[in-house]
This record gives sequence, structure tokens and C-alpha cells, in this order.
Amino acid sequence: MSTFVRLGLVAFSAGVAALVVALVMPYTDPRSLAALANHPIGAKVLNLSTSALHSFARLLEGVSPSASVPSLHHYHPLSANDSKAAQTATSRGAIASRDLDWADQRVWQLQQSQVTSPFYTEDELSRLLHWCGRSSSTNHDIGSPAVNYSRVVSSTATMLGREAPSSEEMAVNARFDRLARWVAASGGDASKVQLGVDGDGLRGLHANCSIGAGEVVLAVPLKVGLSAATFRAAQVLAGPTSAWRSFESADVFLDALVVSYEVAVHGDRSPWADYLCLLPRSYEGLPVHISDPWVASLLSELPALRRLVAKRRAQLALFANDLARPALMALPGGRSAMLRLARSRGDSAAEGSGGRDLWLPLWHWAYAAVKTRSVTLAAEDVRHGDGGDTLPGGQLPLRLPHSMLDWVQEYGMLLPILDMANHAFEGRGANVAYQLLPDASGTGLAAALVALRPLSPGQPLLFDYVSSAELEEGPACLERWLLEYGFVPNTADSDPARDCDTFEVTATDIARAVARTATSEPLAGTALTEMAVTLEHQIAERLSRRAMDGLPARLEIHVRQPYEDQQSGTQDHVAQRWAVLQWLKAALWDTAHEDGRAPESGSESKQPGNGARDCTYTGKGEEQHGGRTGFSLDLVNPRNVLKTLLQGRLEQLGELEHRAIEGTNGAPCTAAAEVGKRAGACASTLSGASRNEKLRRGLLAVAAAGRRAVQRALDQELKRQQTYGIF
Repeated sequence: MSTFVRLGLVAFSAGVAALVVALVMPYTDPRSLAALANHPIGAKVLNLSTSALHSFARLLEGVSPSASVPSLHHYHPLSANDSKAAQTATSRGAIASRDLDWADQRVWQLQQSQVTSPFYTEDELSRLLHWCGRSSSTNHDIGSPAVNYSRVVSSTATMLGREAPSSEEMAVNARFDRLARWVAASGGDASKVQLGVDGDGLRGLHANCSIGAGEVVLAVPLKVGLSAATFRAAQVLAGPTSAWRSFESADVFLDALVVSYEVAVHGDRSPWADYLCLLPRSYEGLPVHISDPWVASLLSELPALRRLVAKRRAQLALFANDLARPALMALPGGRSAMLRLARSRGDSAAEGSGGRDLWLPLWHWAYAAVKTRSVTLAAEDVRHGDGGDTLPGGQLPLRLPHSMLDWVQEYGMLLPILDMANHAFEGRGANVAYQLLPDASGTGLAAALVALRPLSPGQPLLFDYVSSAELEEGPACLERWLLEYGFVPNTADSDPARDCDTFEVTATDIARAVARTATSEPLAGTALTEMAVTLEHQIAERLSRRAMDGLPARLEIHVRQPYEDQQSGTQDHVAQRWAVLQWLKAALWDTAHEDGRAPESGSESKQPGNGARDCTYTGKGEEQHGGRTGFSLDLVNPRNVLKTLLQGRLEQLGELEHRAIEGTNGAPCTAAAEVGKRAGACASTLSGASRNEKLRRGLLAVAAAGRRAVQRALDQELKRQQTYGIF
């Protein structure tokens, strides 16, 4: 090949390279990348490219492409050892997790049997946050998870019965002041607020001057908030978390990864170092972190909460072991940080930690912090703007991880200082409202608290945590509050729509209900047990025959204040009452007898008896033929059984309340105004309060709300009995 040809090829190659660079370079500009990511096709291209690069990197590390896909099946105690289920989970990934039964009580029992120590201890967090010294919030006796700072003033020290060291007080105040200056320098304003303790001993955010209605009390720019859109590795987060897109609630655990990264990798060099140091060391009100067997036994009798907690605990384990750990290691500085966490394990088994790796304590603490403290921004608002005129184009000026925008649904954000304000429902104590407003610079948005009425100096600032969400979804049951926030607001006699209960009904429960109601004389002891066992076999046999038609072997009955149904005009306290009665009919009546001789469970005719006789068992002269009692289940009225089931649940909840009130030392007490949130009367009577005191009070509140809901449902059934005379 001649010299001229070679020179020509070099020139041609240089020209092609220059052309490629000219085409690609404009899109390396952050603004161009943002525009590309906001385009549906551009976002797909970025996602595919980052996923491909991350997969190639995993291949170089020796990770086989055929490796098992992480699945929630592996963390479901009843299916983890099932080879068929595991194979299905590997092939179908996260989709198969929808078929898992988290309501089975055995799941919770097996999960709890594996808990041998607290999920994280104060000693472990002191080693994780070693640069903080003693300046972080270490008081767990007062305050809610929403209270995220503690200015250790003399009144607090006196209330706790101990004297706070002046050096600690100065360090905490210095960190808070630095946060306030950071907020102000970023275009916010924290000059009208201070830390304080109210009359009930609850710490939080207070006004430090007179404030008029409609005035902005506090403004924290969003760019100061800690989130997946703003933290130090936001721009490179897409690749390491590309596998998360197929998992339920992945964006929630993304926030925990962000906090874990800032603590483990940057520590005192993080912009949020002061903020991290002022976080509480414990969030004892969250049921997902139950380690006390006695408290776990209380929760086991609340099926709805038990199911939610069991699933959330499995999700935490899945993300901690299979998703978050490798993702953090793939982020800048993550691999060396993970090695430091492994080397930092203690040599002793103090506080039950057993000298374990510090990754899991960090993960669980970070989850608790973000779950109880963060506000959420819809991804659609972040991507396309909130539709307002506050900024050109309505865009939120955040440094977004561009290639993630197609799967993140909500961005959780931790807002320093603002998250100190405590909760009160709108119209029942809230004196400020949460809003998004332009910051002082006019170039971004700030999370603001706006006064709803005039405020005086020293007055606590309270806002509704869930007002916007409940406008769309309706009031949340108290069990949801305990799961998500770690405390339960007081709703007794003021908000019955939040009183809910869910209880399970099996063949055993139906048999006992029939035995209690279908006798002319009440049975007890051995007679009741023998009759219930005999009936249980018949009922289980009928449910088994109906299983081919999709009828479940057990049913969850949900009870709550009914919403008004304008079309049907019905307002049943038992949710889907008609379906419940149909299930009971299938369990009680044989298919051969559903020919009109038995009553239709949906009708409420005023005709005496409604075509069904009240089957009475005298308890004398019992005849058993083939395991059957002397009467036919086909003549038992399902509505009568439903009423008896409600009565039984009412008794069960009463016993649960009694156990929770007695506590671990047998000292009776009454629930405080904010159960699980305020110390109040209950804590004052329990001198030897256990570590899980907040959670005990929270479970007590959920049980009390359930009892109120069941009582209303039972009253409604009794009213039907008086009106229609069908029982």
C-alpha cells in the first residue's frame, strides 16, 4: 500500500472521528442530556445504554448472565425452600412475588423466629456516625419519628431527669445553626423558627416571633434536600440500579440507598453531614423492626398489619442483600466503603449485635429515617414540571439522574429543619400548611410552611402529613400510620373513618361460631370443643370442594366506617358484605341444597324466617352419622354466623387491648393523646417501660381502633336483626 493511500485513510478516519465528535458533543452538555432524557425515545436509549454498560461491567467482574434473578420468593419463609417456586421466581423475576401469601400467620412466626437481635443498635450507629461524637439525638423517650433534631435545652434535661452536658448542647446548637445558614445561603429562610418542647414534652419546631396568617414561616430549597435526584452520585445512579425497575416499591428503597451512601462513603465530607448527625439513633415505633417476642405476639393478632409488616420485612431483606449492597458497591467510592463497613464490626456481642457487619444496621436505620421523615415529589412533576408558572417551563431545577426517569414514580426527599414540624390533621390542630413555592433567588422551588392563622412566639408548628394524599385516596387506617410513620394519631371519637380492622375466618372459626349460636343452651368447655371439631370437618370438606371454583380456604373480613354509596344507597360497615355472606353460604350449605330451600344471603326480606329455620341443637341425645351432628348446616343462616364472628372478634380485640395495657410489668395505664407519639399518661405509669414502649402503645391504639370499628359493624347487624327479624 502506497504512502498516499495510507495518508488518505488516516485523513478519512480523522474526518469520520471529527464528524462523530461533532454529533455527540452537543448531547454531553447537561442541558442537552436533560432535554434528551425528557423525550420518550431519548429516555429509552439512555436506559438501554446504561443497562448495557452495567451488564458488561458485571460480566467483567465474573457475574454470569444466567445468574438467578433476585426474587421476593427467596425471602418468603413458606416458599423459600420450594424448588418449584424458586425456579418460577428465577424465570419470572419480581412478577411472581404477586402470588405470595403474606397473610398466612406462619409467615410472620417464621420471620420472627429468625430475629435473634435488634436490627440496629445505638452502639453500631455511633460507629457508623463516628464523626458526630455525642451531638446527635440520642433521646428516645419523647418525640415522634418526625422529630428529627433535638436542641438539648435545660427544660428537656430536667424533664428527662438528667443533666445534659454543656458541650453536647453547644455541639447540637452549632450543627443546627449551620443548617439554618446553609438553608438561607441556598435561597431559603429559617429565621422565624426555633427548636422547642411543648407542654406535653414533645420536641419539635416552634415559632420564634409573631407571624401573621398567610405568611411564610419556613422555606427550605429543594436543592438542599437529600434525595436520589440531588445526592453526590445522582448522575451515575442509573446503571447500578437498572435491575430495580421490575421490583415493587423500588423508589422507596432507593431513598434508603441514598442515605446509606452519604453515611458510608462521604461521612463528615458530605454536604448533609450536620443533618445526618442530628438524626435520631432509633425509630422504635416502626413495626417492621420488632425484635421483642412479646410485642411481636401482640402484632400477630392484627392480620392486616401483620401482612403488611411481613411483606415489608421481606422486601427490606431482598433489597439489602441482593440489590442495594451491589448498587452501593458500584457507585463511586462504594466498594472501599463496603470494605470499611465489614472491617468495622465489633469484637464483642454487646447489645446483642454479635459483632456483625455494619451494612445491615446502616441499611435498616437509613430505611427507618427516610420512611418516617421524607416528603415525596411525583416523578412526573420532576420530569415535566408541576404545571405552574413558578419557573420557566414549569421545571424543577434538580440535578436529575436522567436515565432513571422512566421507572422512578416518586422521589423521596429529606428536608433539613422542615421535617422537625410535628403532625396535626387539617382542621383539627394544624396551624401551618405544606406548599411548594419559589425560593428567594427565583431560580428554584422551596418546600415551605405557610401559616394558616396568626402564630405567637413559642407556638409549636403543626402541619398535616397526609392531607394531599388523602384527598385522592381517602382517610388511611391507623395501621398504615404505624407502618409508615411509626406512630398513631389519636382518632377516638373524632374520626371514625380511620378506625379499621381486618380479621381472618377459617373453617375452625365458622365451626365455633355455629356451635355458639345454633344451640338452645349455650355450650362451653368440652361440649363446645367436640361439636366445633365435628362441624369443622364438614365445613372444611365443603370449602375444599368449592376450591376448584376459586373459593379461598380462608377469608379476610375488613371492617371500617363505610363510604356513602350514592348508587346503591348501602353503607355496610363490613366491606363487601354480600361477598362475605356468599363465602359463608358456600362453607355452610351443601351444593345439593342450594335449590331455594335455603335463604339467599343477599336478601333482607321482612318475611318471617326468610325461608330458613334457625337450626337448634339441644346438646342432648346427640346422634352422629358419618361424623355429622344431629342437625343440618344447610339450615344455618349465614347472617347469624357473621354476627357471631363479629362478636368473637370484639372479644379477641378486648383481650388484646388488655394484654397491651398491662404491658410487661403488669402496670395498667391509659393511652395518651397521641398514642405511640406522645409519652403522656401511659409512659408515666410504666416506670420500667421496655425498649418497645412506643410500639406497644401504637399496637394498643390499632387494637382500640379495630374494636371501635367492629362494635359499629356489630351494632349494624343487630339493627338489621331488629328491623328484618331474620335471625
